[in-house]
Amino acid sequence: MAWSKTKTAGAVTAGILLAAGITIAVFLSKRPAANENDPVAYAVLHRSLLQKLFRQEVNEHELRRQLLGTWEMAAVRSRRGTNYFFLPTNNNHLKIFTQTTWSIVGYDDDSNMVYSAGGPYQLRGNTYTETIESATGFMTNFIGAHPRFKIILKGDKYYQLGQGNNIHEIWQRMPH
Repeated sequence: MAWSKTKTAGAVTAGILLAAGITIAVFLSKRPAANENDPVAYAVLHRSLLQKLFRQEVNEHELRRQLLGTWEMAAVRSRRGTNYFFLPTNNNHLKIFTQTTWSIVGYDDDSNMVYSAGGPYQLRGNTYTETIESATGFMTNFIGAHPRFKIILKGDKYYQLGQGNNIHEIWQRMPH
């Protein structure tokens, strides 16, 4: 009797696992890739269970050092989009980091500033929080905000993945 119940429980468990596996496979096959043009961004957004359980420690001092300098926006994905929109080079969106502050500027083809913002930032692991203390243009709506992102640096690319705001950006380091 006990063996019969064990076999039945095992068969039911196997059936549930099989159904769950098929459901996940169908869902993943129908869903568009987050960004097939940038496998690093895709890997960051879709970490494996092992990567989620065994997080790699981030050296904040080293990350801060690597952020120093000027970055040009290479791609952006908005709240509703599933793919990144890749910008042309020299696209007029620049971000500058010091050890403690950040600033961003966007300008048009005539070199007229369209928007700017800046303030201090904090790092906790690879969680990056900016404080918007000053701004111009449409960014004035965000003064006082504290947007939070996950950031990953891979060579000369910087990935800023929004938390709560779902805006994801890819930045390319500008030459000195």
